[in-house]
Amino acid sequence: LPQQDQEALLPFVTDLESALRALIDEDAGATEKRAKAPSAKTAAAAPTRILRKIEKSAEEVAAERGRASDRLAQAKDDDLSFQERAQAKRDEYRIQTTRAELEAKAEGKRADELREIREQALSKVDDKEDEKSEAEEEEEEEEEEGQE
Repeated sequence: LPQQDQEALLPFVTDLESALRALIDEDAGATEKRAKAPSAKTAAAAPTRILRKIEKSAEEVAAERGRASDRLAQAKDDDLSFQERAQAKRDEYRIQTTRAELEAKAEGKRADELREIREQALSKVDDKEDEKSEAEEEEEEEEEEGQE
């Protein structure tokens, strides 16, 4: 081609070359994407794999829920046995305090009885001493009367 025609065609050829390079790059990208993209078999199996993962997760959640339920039941049993032990201790304390109060009352009654017996004994002793004193006084009076 003559020089002048070549120069006139140069922008067109440059544009054509750019477009061709873009197509080649695009095709290379598509090829790369196809290489990275799963095969039809793999793509068809993907929902099954996802479903299996979901089922496995659901099983794990159910198992964890069961373990949590067991732990909750055990905690309730532990709490109940703790409450039962606490109630037993309260009952035992109440029994001990009631017993101590009854013993104190009984001892108080015994002490009152002993005090009363002692007072009666002292009263009797005092009465006897008074009688003895009176008898002595009477004897002295009689002796004095006898001496007069």
